[in-house]
Amino acid sequence: MEQTGIEGQALAAWENHARSWDSTMGDDGNDYFSVLELPALKRMISGQKRNRALDLATGNGLVARWLAKEGFSVVATDGARAMLEHAKARTALWIIGRVLLAVITFWFVVVLAIETPSAIGELKDDSRTNTFQKDGFDVVVMNMGIMDVHDLEPLATSLTFLLKQDGWLALLLFELSK
Repeated sequence: MEQTGIEGQALAAWENHARSWDSTMGDDGNDYFSVLELPALKRMISGQKRNRALDLATGNGLVARWLAKEGFSVVATDGARAMLEHAKARTALWIIGRVLLAVITFWFVVVLAIETPSAIGELKDDSRTNTFQKDGFDVVVMNMGIMDVHDLEPLATSLTFLLKQDGWLALLLFELSK
């Protein structure tokens, strides 16, 4: 189902911007990620179980790869197919020569319109994600993508089955002011 309205505009923008975003972020992210976001992520996972993670709005897979390097098995999703293709390609090259105990699975879901019950239901029922989230995820991360979700209630409701009872949610969105 094609998205319309503000969700469709956001998805179209990310579809069109995927190549330049991937080029800018690369394997290790930009200064914004390295200086602001990565230290926050490191603090958040300090002392946490390193089992299963869900990366909503993965972009080029930067956070998914970092989580895998930290020992999580990761399901990475994105609403923009072009972003997900860049994430898959970059991760395939990144993983060469690395010994990882974790696995990264990429899955398409319209996260920018996660208020759509069918998108939430697909994520919950998909056999590819079920192997990772039988009892929920230890962590759900949404880095920057939250700014494109206009109705947060369905996302909040979906956390009841996405997160383990002792799991945690990391929503990262930094605003820089002059």
